[in-house]
Amino acid sequence: MLSYQSSIDKKLSILFDKYRDRDFAANAQKEVEQIRRKALTIGAGSTAAIFVVNELARLTMRSRKCLYLSTARNLYDGF
Repeated sequence: MLSYQSSIDKKLSILFDKYRDRDFAANAQKEVEQIRRKALTIGAGSTAAIFVVNELARLTMRSRKCLYLSTARNLYDGF
């Protein structure tokens, strides 16, 4: 991933060096930065959301297990 980003950075720097006076060279750099920022935001947001969902699922499974065991224990005590 890092080498892929560095190769894109090299290509952008070559593009910018050769076509500095053109608008598309500056726009290409800005577009790449926007794409990277958006990917970072989406990645961080999805990671946080997945972590929260995983913790909720874990706590739910644990509470069901405890609820089931306490119910089963109460039923067993009745016999």
